[in-house]
Order: sequence, then structure tokens, then C-alpha cells
Amino acid sequence: MRVLKKESAICYEIKKSKFLTYLTHYGDFNKTLEKLRKEHPKARHYVWAYRYLKDGEIVENQSDDGEPKNTAGKPALNVLTSQNLINCAVIIVRYFGGIKLGASGLVKAYTKAVTEAVLSAEFEKYIEYENLKVRVRYENFSKLEYLLKNSDSKVVKKDFTEKEVILDIKIEKDKREHIFEKIKGLITTFS
Repeated sequence: MRVLKKESAICYEIKKSKFLTYLTHYGDFNKTLEKLRKEHPKARHYVWAYRYLKDGEIVENQSDDGEPKNTAGKPALNVLTSQNLINCAVIIVRYFGGIKLGASGLVKAYTKAVTEAVLSAEFEKYIEYENLKVRVRYENFSKLEYLLKNSDSKVVKKDFTEKEVILDIKIEKDKREHIFEKIKGLITTFS
């Protein structure tokens, strides 16, 4: 799975119709859609699709926004799915150019517009993290911090108590056992 690193916006034109396509992070979807409706009040359609991860499951949705059924939102969603993208949304603002494209023409146009936006964006591999809380004595703290830093783990929070340091860390879920094996002799407890 891949996530959006850098958003993109493109304009695709066919038979005088313009398809302004915006690929954005899912968390910005509602704000971006609202903004585009204000910026383009004369547009005919605001088609969208999104995919995001919730509790380990992929949630998908799409809207044709007045285009014939399954000619706009579904092709947009199909591009996101075929590219294995999550936590992203695409919004296509369509200005009708006066020439009807027909159902197959609309499917091709929306597919092309979203594909072009995907090609102009930047992505990175999706990494699922697990949160852990570990306790470490002061004499082992610097060694633990070094090991975590060199195993692609992130220290989110450090609490220094009288006898130990309590760390909230994020580790890559599929590297959990390997990382735990490295640090288990240094920590006093974990949860």
C-alpha cells in the first residue's frame, strides 16, 4: 500500500470539457471539497472518491455528483484502488464544454484525469506502527535510545522519573519481534 507524500492538481481537457483534478490526503478531503466548491461555483460537477484505513480495514466511498451512475466516481475510485493507494482522496471539478461525451466517454475521461493526477503526485510506502510504553533504568537509557533510533523506531515521549525513564515509542508493526529481541535486555517493563 502507498500513501500520498505530495499532493497534486492537474487539468485535463477533452471536447471542451475541463476536468480539474485534485489528489489530496484523506484528512483534508472535506476542507478541500468545500474550498473547491467556493472557488469554482460555475462548475457542473464535483466528483470524488476516497480510500482510507480504519482499524485495519480499508474504507472506500465515491460520488458521481449528478453524472450518469458509475461513470465518474467509480472510475476515480478504481484508479485509487488499482494504484494501491490509501488515506487519500481525489476530487474532480468538471466544467461542461457543451459536447456530450456519452457514458463510455465519461468513464474514459474521469479515469484519465485521475490517472494523470496520480502520475504527477508523490507517494511513499505505507508503514503501520504500533505504540509501546517501555521503562528503562538510567544506565541503559542511552543504549536503548541508540538501538531504537537505528531500528526505524520513533520515540514519541520521554518521562524522566526518579529511578527510570518511561518512553512512549512507535515501532513498525512487522518489525516488532525483531526490535523487541534487541531491546528486551535493556528495559524493565513494557506495555
